[in-house]
Amino acid sequence: FYTISVFQSLLCGLEQRFPALSKEKRAEKEARKRKPPYILKRQMDLANPRRPYILRRFINLHIQ
Repeated sequence: FYTISVFQSLLCGLEQRFPALSKEKRAEKEARKRKPPYILKRQMDLANPRRPYILRRFINLHIQ
């Protein structure tokens, strides 16, 4: 399982190669704002995920 920093640097490299990814990420942030309120806002902060399942959901979104 990747550490968060490795995962983020991987994403940055991907974004440089595919500029569309940053658009996807922006769209994903918008979608995350519309998520049901039972997920705490601080848990949605990808730089500092408090729960591992949030990160897992994020990884699954990008693999699909």
